Amino acid sequence: MRSPFWRVHTLQYARRNALVTLIAFLAFSYCGLQISAGAANPASGDANPDHIPTTGPVHLQAHNVVFQVIDDVQIQVKSMDGLLLPTHAGHPVSIEEPTSMKIEVQSAEASISAEALTRLLNQYTLPHAKSDVRDLNVTFEDGQVHISGKLKKLVEIPFSATGDVDVTNDGDVRVHLAHITAAGFVHKKMLDFFGIKVAEVAGPGKPHSFRVVDDDVIFPIHTLFPPPHFTGRLRSIKVEGNELVQIFGTPRAFASAPMPAEHYIYFRGGVMQCGRMTMQGVDLELLNKDAGKPLTFSIEHVYEETLSGYMKNRPNHGMIAYISSYTEGDEHAE
Repeated sequence: MRSPFWRVHTLQYARRNALVTLIAFLAFSYCGLQISAGAANPASGDANPDHIPTTGPVHLQAHNVVFQVIDDVQIQVKSMDGLLLPTHAGHPVSIEEPTSMKIEVQSAEASISAEALTRLLNQYTLPHAKSDVRDLNVTFEDGQVHISGKLKKLVEIPFSATGDVDVTNDGDVRVHLAHITAAGFVHKKMLDFFGIKVAEVAGPGKPHSFRVVDDDVIFPIHTLFPPPHFTGRLRSIKVEGNELVQIFGTPRAFASAPMPAEHYIYFRGGVMQCGRMTMQGVDLELLNKDAGKPLTFSIEHVYEETLSGYMKNRPNHGMIAYISSYTEGDEHAE
């Protein structure tokens, strides 16, 4: 006759086995569901618009937005599709830190006015390159670029030049200077006769900033603007009226932003810091808090832009930030 202790022990053993079997069954079922889901969505959630990747780069979309790269220098962005890539491995990009990222442009159409280009060259590009060119002025006329300024060697020499702008085989901006006049009367042919090359008098102290090859001045895209630097394949560039229009990559259809709008910026996927907050699986749309007005965005002044705005949470835990355009918020920021 078996003892009561044996029956209790057997019952406990059976219950334990049943519990293990149940856990194993649930785990197997869960894994089966995950495998089935993966088979149904082999593109890691690309087929599911609600799936937000938590790893990889932050995807950027912009539509009819003005990017303020430095004070008084604005780029009109009709459309942009790109990636925010961290400049330091292991560190996420920060929406408040321009040096924390670079923007890899996959497709875009953008333009800059002659006045804004003049300010950009004088305030950033030329000083950063340690060039001897000073007081540059850029105008556009009849599809060409007209440049005037001063060359400072032993003395300041005023110069003017007219040229055409196009794209090199490497996707850089090239300005071919066809007509050059120095000191008001020394023409390019005379400079050539005396063996004086543009590269010798106007070349940069930092050759990687831009370079002068014969009568061509070549600007790599990533050196034209301050951080965050832009990279990408420039496909075409041309003068249209008072604007220099640049086309990057191949135009593509955008995925819908959470809140349809005429002017917006949308960040999606990856990890991004904003102040003390770290977003994993970024789902953030920026809109002008004054509906219908253009959106001017400056990474350098994002704090001022958000100070008088507000945020709304979406059902999927994404966020929509209604911000002030920086130029509209100057008075408030002071």
